Amino acid sequence: MFKKNNLAVYGTLRTGQGQKGFVNGYKLVRVKNAHFPAILKGEGRVIVEVMRVSNDELESIDRYEDVHNGLYKRVTVPVTLFKNQKTFNAYIYEGGNIREYEELSGGDWEVEKKKHSK
Repeated sequence: MFKKNNLAVYGTLRTGQGQKGFVNGYKLVRVKNAHFPAILKGEGRVIVEVMRVSNDELESIDRYEDVHNGLYKRVTVPVTLFKNQKTFNAYIYEGGNIREYEELSGGDWEVEKKKHSK
């Protein structure tokens, strides 16, 4: 039997298939000169989608998120679901070596990317 992990995604990994929720204590930012978001510790709430992934999938996503080179780091955070207010721990990719960014006050990448693509 393969172990499944909770993974909370907030940006380009969102598929619309997972359960929607949020994480507190983070701010959503758009990396300068890039078209993708990151989250950094700070005041705020970020909207996430929770997926169940295997260890192999998690390692593959680590490579995609460039964890080895420090662009992101995988951490565990409490996630609360909108549907039933249930809170549980999930992995999330927090910004690592991100120096220049624009803070996105809404906390939801799906909404923010539409605003910035106009």
